Order: sequence, then structure tokens, then C-alpha cells
Amino acid sequence: MGDILIRDVDPELVRRLKARAHLSGRSVAAEIRSILDNATRYSRDEFLELVDAWQAEDWGVPEDPTLVVREGRSR
Repeated sequence: MGDILIRDVDPELVRRLKARAHLSGRSVAAEIRSILDNATRYSRDEFLELVDAWQAEDWGVPEDPTLVVREGRSR
């Protein structure tokens, strides 16, 4: 596996990465690998096709968000 060294990272960005990693239950390195994997998974054209497909679907928005919460809890 290869290594990547990134210099001159803004301290605020490092803080946000650490917070995001903590919320995900991962190390900072694992979080960065996940971000890079997600960012490079699809080409621009593939990504735009996915967005178009998602937008074409009529998912609707429930009038009462508590219905979604209750449905999730019942599972």
C-alpha cells in the first residue's frame, strides 16, 4: 500500500477531520482514506448520471417527519 504525505494543512481542517473521524468511530487516517475513496469512486460523468437518476425519482417528503422516525424505530 502506498503512502501520501500532505504538508501545510490548515489547523482548522485538521480539527474538522479529527471531529469527523471521532463521529465516525475511525482514526483520522481511516477517515481520510474513506473521504478519498468516496471522492474518487466515480468519474464526473458517472456521478452526474447518478445525481440525475436520484433527482428523477419521486421520493417525496412526508408531511410529518415523525412518521419517518417511527417507521425507523419499528424496524
